[in-house]
Amino acid sequence: MNSISKITIKKLKSKLLTQSLVTQSLMDLLIEKKIFTREEILDKIDFNMELWEEVVAENKERITDADVDVLNEILETDVLEESELGEDVFSGLYYGPMGEC
Repeated sequence: MNSISKITIKKLKSKLLTQSLVTQSLMDLLIEKKIFTREEILDKIDFNMELWEEVVAENKERITDADVDVLNEILETDVLEESELGEDVFSGLYYGPMGEC
């Protein structure tokens, strides 16, 4: 795995963790304020998961091999070269000695 892939995966993991924490905090707040019950929230999550599974299944049938080939071509040509990595890719990351950040 090249360094670009590692950086991309690290960013995605960070975003996923942030989304999860925000979602959990909002759910806890809604429950604490007695706006919704835990069961109501869980029922809504289950409903939305089933809905999205149906949407994915419907769209999966529409995708052809040609669409996949075009997507792969776009992904291959859109990859940054390591020399093109800018400061924004490493913003917020510090790889130096502890305490000197």
